[in-house]
Amino acid sequence: MTAAILPTSPDSPTFPATMPDLDYAALGARLATAREAAGLVQDDAAAIAGVHKQTWSKWERGVQQPDCASLFRICTAMRVSADHLLGLGKAKPRR
Repeated sequence: MTAAILPTSPDSPTFPATMPDLDYAALGARLATAREAAGLVQDDAAAIAGVHKQTWSKWERGVQQPDCASLFRICTAMRVSADHLLGLGKAKPRR
């Protein structure tokens, strides 16, 4: 398997001028909103994500962030897009 080569030079036409930081507090708020919209309590959401309730709580408070596998399980189970949770563009929760 060949690794993708990403532009590393600011002179590259595809090099982003600025790379926004992920807003962890906003991610946590969107996780809480998605959980509540799905009618789940933190215990249930944590079980879906495969983590302890304390870990889920840290995610919602913006103290820690979910890994990719957990994010995939959350999106699939709660029918919400990763773009929406991560605050990318104008993505909306899936229906």
